[in-house]
Amino acid sequence: MKRLGYFLLASGVSYVLLSFYGFQQTATQENKSAIQPDDTSFVVQLLNEKDSLFNIEEYTEAIEKLKSAQEIYAQNNEWDGFVFCLVDMARIADYLEIEIRDQYIEEAILAAKTKLPPDHENLALAYRQKAESFINKKQSDSSLIYLQLAIPISEQNENWENLAMCRLLMAVNYYFQRDINNMDTSLIQARKLINTKEIPLQVEIQIKEWSSIYARLSGDYDIGIAYLQDALNLTLSDFGQGTGDSMDLYGQYYQLGKMYYKKGDYQRSLDYYSIGRNIYTAQGREDTDLALAYYNIGHINSLLKRPEEAIPNLKKCLEVNRHLGDPYIQDVVNSNNLLGLCYIDLEKYDTALIYLERALAIPDPFAKHATYGRLGITYFKIGNIDKAKAALEKAISLYGNSTDGLISLWNAYLGDCYAAESEFSKAFLYYQKALIVNSTGFSDSLNIYANPDINSFKHPIYFLESLHAKAGALAAYSDEQEGLEAALNTYDLTISLIDSLRADYVLESSQLIWGKKFKQIYGEAAEVARRLNVRGGSDQYLEQAFAYIEKSKSSILLDALKSSEGKILGGVPDSLIQKEKDFSVSIAYYEKAFLEADEEAQKNQFEGYLAAQKLGLANLKEEIQLEYPTYHQLKFETTTLSISEVQNFLPNDKTAFIEYFMDDHNAMAFFITKKEVKLIPLEKSAIIRPLVSELSQQLTHIDSFQINPEKALDQYNNTAFTLYEKLFESIISPEKQPDYSNIILVADGRLNTIPFEVLNTQRIMEASGDFGKLPYLMDQFQIRYTYSAALMIKNKEQQHLLPAGTACLAMAPPYESDIIISQRGGMEQLRSDVGNLEGTGKEIQAIATYFPGQFNFSESATEAYFKEHAGQFGIIHLAMHGEADFENPNMANLIFTNIGEKQEEDNRLYHYEIANLDLQAQLVVLSACETGLGKYEEGEGVFSLGRSFMYAGVPSVVMSLWKVSDQSTSQLMPYFYEELAAGLNKSEALHAAKKVFRQEADPEFRHPYYWAAFVLIGDGDKLKTNAFNWNWLWLAVGLIIIAAAWRRRK
Repeated sequence: MKRLGYFLLASGVSYVLLSFYGFQQTATQENKSAIQPDDTSFVVQLLNEKDSLFNIEEYTEAIEKLKSAQEIYAQNNEWDGFVFCLVDMARIADYLEIEIRDQYIEEAILAAKTKLPPDHENLALAYRQKAESFINKKQSDSSLIYLQLAIPISEQNENWENLAMCRLLMAVNYYFQRDINNMDTSLIQARKLINTKEIPLQVEIQIKEWSSIYARLSGDYDIGIAYLQDALNLTLSDFGQGTGDSMDLYGQYYQLGKMYYKKGDYQRSLDYYSIGRNIYTAQGREDTDLALAYYNIGHINSLLKRPEEAIPNLKKCLEVNRHLGDPYIQDVVNSNNLLGLCYIDLEKYDTALIYLERALAIPDPFAKHATYGRLGITYFKIGNIDKAKAALEKAISLYGNSTDGLISLWNAYLGDCYAAESEFSKAFLYYQKALIVNSTGFSDSLNIYANPDINSFKHPIYFLESLHAKAGALAAYSDEQEGLEAALNTYDLTISLIDSLRADYVLESSQLIWGKKFKQIYGEAAEVARRLNVRGGSDQYLEQAFAYIEKSKSSILLDALKSSEGKILGGVPDSLIQKEKDFSVSIAYYEKAFLEADEEAQKNQFEGYLAAQKLGLANLKEEIQLEYPTYHQLKFETTTLSISEVQNFLPNDKTAFIEYFMDDHNAMAFFITKKEVKLIPLEKSAIIRPLVSELSQQLTHIDSFQINPEKALDQYNNTAFTLYEKLFESIISPEKQPDYSNIILVADGRLNTIPFEVLNTQRIMEASGDFGKLPYLMDQFQIRYTYSAALMIKNKEQQHLLPAGTACLAMAPPYESDIIISQRGGMEQLRSDVGNLEGTGKEIQAIATYFPGQFNFSESATEAYFKEHAGQFGIIHLAMHGEADFENPNMANLIFTNIGEKQEEDNRLYHYEIANLDLQAQLVVLSACETGLGKYEEGEGVFSLGRSFMYAGVPSVVMSLWKVSDQSTSQLMPYFYEELAAGLNKSEALHAAKKVFRQEADPEFRHPYYWAAFVLIGDGDKLKTNAFNWNWLWLAVGLIIIAAAWRRRK
């Protein structure tokens, strides 16, 4: 069934329909009284039959019923009913053909003028129908004339419903005339009616829908979203009463997707578009609107830099349009445009140009500007600057004086073209133009140092792109103080906008989308601040650089920890906190279902469910922020950590803090001690990354060492020493190294995959094959890791707030397999066969001699057992199989026992389950494979199982960076706990355990593969112990459990 209203037209959907609500019942009720009793019942029957036929889309038959009713009205001289039938016939005829509709409208107006008083309300209805007919024909001026005739009649008759629709249609006309001021005035008048008069639900929905469109056009996306959410809630309530239309929902989900797209929240936009697509495909129709649904999903995926997902959707859009006799040309053009961009991202430039040239060949003037603009981007990326400039200039000329965001983008790219040729004066002219067309109250095109107010933008993402491009050009333009300060000021403005955007993105997935772009901006800004400092500037430049680099590190994790604290201090009810957790679990469930689905229809279904859960979580988070302002304030307070705060945090003069920054464009490191601060430039990541990958291979592929120890040692020493020179010696020179013994280190990018302890401080000329004799960095420094300086301090606060207690929950589950395997990983075969780990039971038994607690390596070592008991212990030790997931972090898991009866739990503890646990542990040790690895997200870090426990509030985690040896791990871990029990802090204990292992191991086990995989992330302090010796009670209980379990396992 076609949708009632013009909302979908404004949404980009291809048809226009009559808006007509509620009048039929009112008019017929008024007119029946004058008709003879027998005729009255027959008219009622006819009108009921008409409604039934209309609802099953039998439009011609429905009109015939109205004609029969019309004859009865004429026989009884009831001309208001007669006119009303003509008006209703015109409404239904819109579903057939325009000519018939216009004929009925003309007859209705003629009859009303000759048979009814000049101020009769049915004449106003007929005028409104005529106005709608002109909108269909895109004749807004004529439409406005008839609406102005209808409005005073409706006011006089107090027909508020028709008056509200007339006001709304005035706004629709002004929309098509691009007169947004008069559009706003008409919508204000319409909203006043829904606030003060009895207006039908469907009319109220349309007024709010169109109010959202005005808000989008004026750049007030938050207001627009609020109107749409109101409209969506009203529509859903309409469905609850059995009267809703799924196309209403489709239009609203579409517009919400478009609104979030304009805000730059692409993930949320995609979720809304996906739900809308599923609503539409459920109807089994194939038309231009289905093509648009595919286009939208392809468009957002292209913006998310997911060309592999975008391309199939864009091709489906083209395929649907090919099947139609009357394709929607604009979608065809736009799909070819975006396919071009997708192939640019895949670096298939020849294919990209084919699609863009196809788009250009389609005779559609409306979309030519976009095609030329994207051609310009293509040529710019392949280095053909002249063609890029010509195409971009053509795009701008076709757009005219529009202030659309794309004009801003094309101007910014033209600036990039001239900057690439070092024609900076022209470049800045275009950057200023880009900012002027995308902001209000800013017009300075001559002063290249002038910028608009941060809150004046119309389209935030294009505003961000323009500011970023201009800042980069200013930094390249001059090495003088004034130019660099102007660049830094522009970067500051850009970063302020980033802060604002991040606060709006309530979903982690939305924030991650922009991680790489934001990180690039932070790095460039830090480099400009460093250059200013080198020129003899104040230490304030170092403070700014430090703030930028900190913003690039684990901000989502920090926000999550602040959010958890804020909910407690902000008085958020437990029921809402639990509801938020439930949404997180549902999201992970549908992610898993989506990944495992084989059929496309299944995937689409689960994608829709997943989108709905994500949107539910986003709306809940926004509700909490709105209803609990204290929580909102605590979560979003933008306190910037200073260098002096880091210095004050450091425990002594022997401790140094090193924070690395590395992306495709810049590499540097901060070195901070109690007395000294330095920002050191490093070699570019293009040089460092291959070395890190090489070292990682040498650490984990033990077979080369076993085949030829001397050659393997020589290669390893060469790589480990080269990295030491480039990453460490340039920061702490050899003559300074004796001044320090402890390092707190923040890695970045690929550096997260290696333990710095294994770097070599010297080049060994004679390779003996004994890896125990190599000069490791750990021989000079004790190293622990943290995600950022802010999280270093946050972890310390968490440690301080946790209750004292060193009772340990240690679990080493047996598996239903006779296979004994040597690694706690090898997950490619784990889904079908999880081998037993011979050393884990001994490991747990040894730990029990140092700490009290519960030690479970029996068949009861289940996921359910862990969840039930984990919140009671100060130490958690899990010796088992682990599975990292480098594509879908939510799917990373620890594997508990698979023996015994099937239970509700699947005995896989996933990331999302860990993050939602209520733990009191001071320390979690993940004695499993790759628990420190996972998907790397630019600007955030590695999403590992170790990080999952950080979400749960654990301040210290020991985790592994590769598939660990079962035998060596079962020896290393007891050393660690022995040192902890002796009173060493967590960092000292792990460092000492590795040293002991190296000293006592046979030469063939001194390779770092066996002892270096485990690193400590987070707080490094001593464990807090109970004043009262309850520990001995736990120890007694634990020993009893161990004895029983050991007998069963034997």
